[in-house]
Amino acid sequence: MNRDQVVRFRSGDRKSSPITGEPLPELTVTANGKVQWQGQAMALDQLMTELGNAGITEVNLATTGDTPLGAFTRVLSSLVDQGIDSHWKRTNATTP
Repeated sequence: MNRDQVVRFRSGDRKSSPITGEPLPELTVTANGKVQWQGQAMALDQLMTELGNAGITEVNLATTGDTPLGAFTRVLSSLVDQGIDSHWKRTNATTP
């Protein structure tokens, strides 16, 4: 796989919404388990509330170089549980 390749978790790889053509929101899981979105670091429960309130149903999910696999898995599981299609955006070879 090459750098910045997006790996599918639920549906086809996408950089934009098939419905609106808008870019998909990009979430970045950090080393402390918080998620960066729109320039803010959020706890997982806050993120899920914000995504729900915004009507977001599909995202690209990235990690920092030091994000633990467990933090990534918790975020991915929560997104899937909420019915949010998630695409893993690999940023380097050491991403979980």
